[in-house]
Amino acid sequence: MPAMASSGQGSVPLNAQLLVDSIPALIHTARPDGYLDYFNKPWLEYLGVTLDKVTGWNWTAVVHPEDVEGIVAKWRACLATGEVFEYETRVRSANGEYRWMFHRKVPLRDANGNIVKWYGSSLDIEERKQAEEKLRRSERDLHSIIETIQRWYGRLLRTALSTSSTRAGSIIRASLRISRGIGDGLQQFTLTT
Repeated sequence: MPAMASSGQGSVPLNAQLLVDSIPALIHTARPDGYLDYFNKPWLEYLGVTLDKVTGWNWTAVVHPEDVEGIVAKWRACLATGEVFEYETRVRSANGEYRWMFHRKVPLRDANGNIVKWYGSSLDIEERKQAEEKLRRSERDLHSIIETIQRWYGRLLRTALSTSSTRAGSIIRASLRISRGIGDGLQQFTLTT
């Protein structure tokens, strides 16, 4: 059994199970055929289930119904190719809330290159997903504002061109000052977001 250094005399045997269960990470393993055979204690506590409820392919029951087909297809493709698996899905926690998770599994190979085990971890990325959605909404709002300004500016110029030349010059100069101010404001907004 591997040993760990300790502050006292000698070394302490490494308890891998204790190590994996005590780190604040969601760890799981799978057999070469893709059968998930282990979820660490933090994973089981997060899900609020026992190991038998998620081993094999039972884990799909805690994945959001809209995400199951995609994650299963990607997992099967990685099993066939041996490529590293990476995928984002919503996972139901013990309280019934779905949260976005990023899953990554890496194959362990023997001396002949055959996969003998898959080691995986999952990270909660809910806050990142919420920030991305907020950014998309802000971009949509900004595009809407720009389109409104363009329509307003076009109407203003048409009005200016249809009036007397002295009045038109005043309107055009004023509209140019306004558009410069709006442009500076939008540029400042873009730089700060």
